[in-house]
Amino acid sequence: MTRRSLAVLFGSSLVACSLVTSLDDLRAPGDAAPASDAADVSPMPESGVDAHPTPDASDAPNDAPVGTISFVAASSASSVTASSSIDISKPTGTVTGDFVFAMLAIDDGSATPTVPSAWNLATRATDAMYGFETFAWYFFASASEPASYTITLPSAIDWSVTLVAYAGVQPTSPFDVMPSMTKVASPPYTAAAITTTVPNALVIFGFVGETGDGSWSASSPLVSRAQEDYLLAADMLLASPGSSGAQSASYSDGASPGMVLVGALAPQ
Repeated sequence: MTRRSLAVLFGSSLVACSLVTSLDDLRAPGDAAPASDAADVSPMPESGVDAHPTPDASDAPNDAPVGTISFVAASSASSVTASSSIDISKPTGTVTGDFVFAMLAIDDGSATPTVPSAWNLATRATDAMYGFETFAWYFFASASEPASYTITLPSAIDWSVTLVAYAGVQPTSPFDVMPSMTKVASPPYTAAAITTTVPNALVIFGFVGETGDGSWSASSPLVSRAQEDYLLAADMLLASPGSSGAQSASYSDGASPGMVLVGALAPQ
């Protein structure tokens, strides 16, 4: 009869006992074992083969705990000289399902850019007095996302663009508070408070300096994600629903008028 010893721990006393571990002991000689008694043994992988291979990076979602939004990466670019075509790289590490927020500031108050068809316009604002315009779009990355995006302008003008990618954004209704923009006369640029309605909303900001001649600094608790001549993209987590409070960013060109965008993303 096949037996083995099992050590059982009761409090501080260790008791050894012997258990029957096979029904073979109870069968008459010559009886066949039923199929259900057969051991379920999975074959071991061959040497050098991963039994649980890591999915391809382009298909694997970025890790964002349920109910939270995680920053993935950002990319940005500015015109060195006035141009009518913009090429901006996809933020590094962006994968299928990630949310991407794009902002474009152009030194032209009447131009309408042409963007990829998957981009959705979130908001736009024009400063007719200074001949300046700012756009914001959003989209969710697909499985066939290109390495870079092209934006076409109707004429050669100066511009700045930022793309910020996040994981864990609600896929059907990404905004808890829809982004909006307002004009401001001079730095520091202050975004009015908004009120979020869900836990762990991510408040997003875009600050625009219309001269393009300054440098940026976001005030705490804002986290700067990308900046170029005209633009600063930033965000802050609001763990509990409620007011974001007024938040600001400084721009070294103290005479520059500008624009401020604020909105909030909802976690999935």
